Amino acid sequence: MSAPPPVSEAIDTRRPLRELLQSLAIPCLLLDSAGTVLLGNPAAEALGHPLWPTTFPQGWSKSWAVLRDGLPPFPQSARITPPVDLPGRTAIASRLELDDAEGPLTLLQLPPDETERAMQLASAAHDIRTDLQTIIAASELLTQNPPPSDAETARLQASIGASAAHALEQVNASLELSRLEFLQQAPRRDFFRLGQVVKETAGRLAPLADKAGLTFWVTLPEDTRLVEGQAHPIVALTQNLLSNAFKFTREGSVSLSLTETANDATNQCAYHLTIEDTGDGFPATEQDRLLTPFQTGTHHPPSRTTGTGIGIGTYLVQQAVRALDAQLEITAPAEGGTRFSVTFSLPLAADQQEPDSGIGAAHPPEAELTGLHILLVEDNDTNRALFLRTLSQAGATVQGAADGQDALTDLAAGKTPYDLVLLDLTMAGLDGIALATRLLLMEPPHPVPRLVALTGQEDDNTRAACRILGMQELIGKPVRPSELRQKIAALIDAPATTNGRPAQPLAPKLVAELIEDMGEDIARSLMLRALNEASALFTALTQQGVTPEGRNAIHSALGSSGLTGLAAVEFALRVVQAVSRIRDNDSPAMTSALALLQRAIDETRDSLSIWPPAARQQ
Repeated sequence: MSAPPPVSEAIDTRRPLRELLQSLAIPCLLLDSAGTVLLGNPAAEALGHPLWPTTFPQGWSKSWAVLRDGLPPFPQSARITPPVDLPGRTAIASRLELDDAEGPLTLLQLPPDETERAMQLASAAHDIRTDLQTIIAASELLTQNPPPSDAETARLQASIGASAAHALEQVNASLELSRLEFLQQAPRRDFFRLGQVVKETAGRLAPLADKAGLTFWVTLPEDTRLVEGQAHPIVALTQNLLSNAFKFTREGSVSLSLTETANDATNQCAYHLTIEDTGDGFPATEQDRLLTPFQTGTHHPPSRTTGTGIGIGTYLVQQAVRALDAQLEITAPAEGGTRFSVTFSLPLAADQQEPDSGIGAAHPPEAELTGLHILLVEDNDTNRALFLRTLSQAGATVQGAADGQDALTDLAAGKTPYDLVLLDLTMAGLDGIALATRLLLMEPPHPVPRLVALTGQEDDNTRAACRILGMQELIGKPVRPSELRQKIAALIDAPATTNGRPAQPLAPKLVAELIEDMGEDIARSLMLRALNEASALFTALTQQGVTPEGRNAIHSALGSSGLTGLAAVEFALRVVQAVSRIRDNDSPAMTSALALLQRAIDETRDSLSIWPPAARQQ
C-alpha cells in the first residue's frame, strides 16, 4: 500500500479546498496535523508575518493534539483559547478530513477582536446620530413661527427624507457586514459623479447650519465626470467634516468647495475638497488627539454647543482619508477658523457605465402602475396605509388585507384577478411564508398571481424559502415608496417565474426511462420504496418535528424521490426543508408544508395503484 501524498500536494489537487480558504473574509490559516501552517488567506497575510509563526504547537492553553482532536468538522466550529502572542483574539477552529492527506487538517479563523467590533459599531452609530440630528433640526424649523415658505418647507422635507434614507443605508450596511463576516466578497465598486455625491450630502446636512444660524456656502463644478470607486468613504468624509464645522462654529459661516481635474491620458480624476469654518479653531498640538477614536482633545473651543461627541467623527475622517489614499491638511486661515483640505484621485469610469442607483445617481422616473390589480397583505396599519397610498397614486387598484387569512379567503374566492400579491413575511397567525405555502395547496381553477415578499429578514435561508415557494422578488423593509413602485413595475414587465410545483405526481420522462432500464416490476418496487420512505418521514416529522436526524432523513428522501421520478413528493420535501429552516415546528407555515407533503404522498400512491402508469403511455 503506497503512502499518502504530502498534504501540500493533496491541497493542490483539491481546488475547492484552496478556494474555500480564499473565500473567507476574516484571517484564516490551514494547519496540518502537527500544527504547521500550510496556507494563509489574504486577510491573514495582511496582518503581517510576525503574527503567524510557522507552527502553532506552542502557546496554546492545551497541547495541540488535544485541541485538534476535540474540534468539530467544518462548517461547525469551536472557540479555542489563543496563544499569548495573539492578545484580544478568540480563535475559531474546525477539523477538515481529506482522504488523501496524512492526518486531519485544521481550519483556524480569527474573527475581529472586540476593539474592531466596537469601532465598527461606533462608526455606524455616529453616522446615524448625525442623520437624526439633521431630522430633528429640520423638524423644529418646520414648526417654527412664522412658518417657513413653501420652497423652504419642501427643502426641509427633502432633507428629512434624505437623512432617514441615509440612516437606513447605514443600518443595512452594518447588517450586511455582520452577515458577510465569514464570506469573502470583493468591495463593491460604485459608479458615480462625485459632485452629485457631495451635493447630496451637503444638502442633507443643511438644516444643521440653518438651526445654528450659520451661512452655508457650497461651490461645486457644474459638470463632473463619471468615476469608479467607493462612494461611502467620500460621504463619511464630507458628512463628518461638515457636522463638526456646524457644531464648533458659534457664528459666521461654513463653506464647502470641490474642484475636479480629469486626465484622460492617465484615466484618473483628481479632486480637491475644502471645508472651512469661521469658528475659533484649535491648536495644532491637538490635531493628533482629534484624529484618535474616543478622544475629544483637551482644548474645548468656546463655540462648542453641547459637547456630546465622543471624538469618533474626526477619527472617521482619518479612516476615510486612508480608504481614499488621500492627503489631509488642517490649517488655520489668517482670518480665523479651521480649514480642512483633502486631495485624492479616482479612476474614470468607462463611457458606457451609468451611475448606480442610490448615492450619486440620477433619480429614476416615476413608475406607472396603471391597470394593475394588487393585493397588499400587511398587518401593520401604518405600513398598510402608506403602501396603499403610494401604489394607488401610481395608478394601481389596490386591495388591502390585514392578515394572511383574509388574503387567503380573498384569493380562494377568485373574484378579483390580481396581477400581484405583495405580502409581509412576518405577521401574527398566517404569515407570508404560511400564506405562500397554503397557496400551493389550492386547486385549479384558482390561478396564483405573482407573489412579492416584504421583509426585514433578507438572509440566505429566507431567500431560499421564498424562491421554492414561487415568490418573484424579496424586497427589504423599510423601503422607499419610489423604490417599491420601481421594483413592482420592473417585475410586471419581466417574465413570470414559477414555483416549480409539478403538474402531476410522477415525472413522465424519468419514470419511462426507469421502466426501460429496470423493467416494470423493479421500477415500481423502487418507486414504492421511495414513497414509503417519504411516508415514514412524514409520520416522524408530524410526531417529533424537524430534528437534526430529521434533516438528514429529508435529505435522503429527497434523493430517493428525485431518482425515482416522484416529482410531487420531491417538490413537497423541498418546501418542507426550506420552511423548516426559517419557521418553528408548530408554526402555521410548517403545518401547511407538511400538509403539502401528505397530499403529494397520497396523490403519488394513487398514481402508482394504476400500473403501468399513464406516464408510460405518453
